[in-house]
Amino acid sequence: MLKSNGQSPINLQRTIVIPANAIQLDSLIHLINKQAGVKFSINARKFPAARSIRIKNHKPTIAGILSEINKSTGVYYAVFENHIILLDNPPPAKRKTTNTTPTKKNTVKHTPPAARRQPQPNKKTPSSKHTTVPASTQPITASDSGSHKSPVGDTLQVTPAIPVKPDTLKTQPSARKQRGITNIQSAPSSSTQTEKKAFAGNLLIKGGLSADDIFYCNPTIQVGIKYVYGIASWSTNFKLSGFRYGLGGAVPLSDEWKLHLQVTTGNLSSTFDTTGQRWEFKTQLHRAGCIAEVKLSPRLSVQFGPVFNLMKLTFYRGGKKEAPGLSSTHIDNKFNLLQPVYTITDNFSGNKAQSTKSWIGFQAGIFFDLNFFNRE
Repeated sequence: MLKSNGQSPINLQRTIVIPANAIQLDSLIHLINKQAGVKFSINARKFPAARSIRIKNHKPTIAGILSEINKSTGVYYAVFENHIILLDNPPPAKRKTTNTTPTKKNTVKHTPPAARRQPQPNKKTPSSKHTTVPASTQPITASDSGSHKSPVGDTLQVTPAIPVKPDTLKTQPSARKQRGITNIQSAPSSSTQTEKKAFAGNLLIKGGLSADDIFYCNPTIQVGIKYVYGIASWSTNFKLSGFRYGLGGAVPLSDEWKLHLQVTTGNLSSTFDTTGQRWEFKTQLHRAGCIAEVKLSPRLSVQFGPVFNLMKLTFYRGGKKEAPGLSSTHIDNKFNLLQPVYTITDNFSGNKAQSTKSWIGFQAGIFFDLNFFNRE
């Protein structure tokens, strides 16, 4: 691991909030950049951005996160200014050398900074390019991060602190120019793609066909999100037809079962012509159903349950409200009215232009999931 412990604007003890137990490497880097302003450089060819990192602590420090990345992927890092550079694994064997200054018991004689000399590389090891890092008061480890091979013995570890002239830092930016290493700017777009996939997976788009006690055919579509959606259908009993619309809500009971509450409304009308007279009735039918849904396959499901119906009926003659003056039997013979099997309440009267009926019916249907954006 190439790491500088000198003065740096990066606070490795800064706490980062991670709201997940596992997160992709690119999304994790984006979170650190967003919360702490830290920039990363990574060799995308060697370290896949989609690699999943497991997080045990949801409020770790940046140093803790880098440690978890190392445990999961074997990736090490170097700190330079406000950048963290992700590097290859260190060589399997490290050859350690100490300052050649003669000391007793392998200790270093402390001399003024001006009198100290730069350590000489081990002459027995192959020559290699060493990245120079800023001065620090902690041990410094330097390795050849630019080579794709893993040389043995090209690691230099110096126990005492060694001052480095500021002009030697000019070689450090070359780490950014290494082949295949680019500053990650695609992390936000990857995070955006993840959010889009999550939104698409939460959509509800279902089409189906249902039937009930008064309408024998109801082509229906449900569009919204998993918990709240809109309903549109065309209902017909092959004599009387009309468009219906409303809202629905769903509560998951298990992986296979859901419970829906659906409320719909719609208008229907029928006419009857006599000599010199045109009669018309208009109906508003309001329905509220408690519907159970069971999944038969990943995309196919069945919905069924009881439905409460409230029908308001109004008679017109020549465009004006007027009582029909007929019994319910004659009305049923002259008009194509909705005729439920039974009623809970019915205040119809031939002497009134308006009346209401209520009853409880039953509906059942089969539905297919049309949300092809969700590939799960």
